[in-house]
Amino acid sequence: MATEHAKVSALALTGDAEFKHIFPNANTNLLHKRTVIPTLMKSLNKGTHLFVHAFYGSPTQVEAELPRLEDGVIYLEDKEWKLADLMEKRG
Repeated sequence: MATEHAKVSALALTGDAEFKHIFPNANTNLLHKRTVIPTLMKSLNKGTHLFVHAFYGSPTQVEAELPRLEDGVIYLEDKEWKLADLMEKRG
């Protein structure tokens, strides 16, 4: 999502979480009257789960692309990260 002051995004890198914007009450942010919080939501059964998500924020108004996930690779502008490599480094 892009506003007049910034861009925010969230990617569910594993699973199928639902993307949702949360709009807090006015004046809860000290710098701006309105703010947006990117959120991922999913209902889960009892047990152990692994969440892998990516959150992005940029305080810019420039027409830059938001990050995207395709075939296990995160793309952002001229950079890319393979999920398998990121998970391996997590060790």
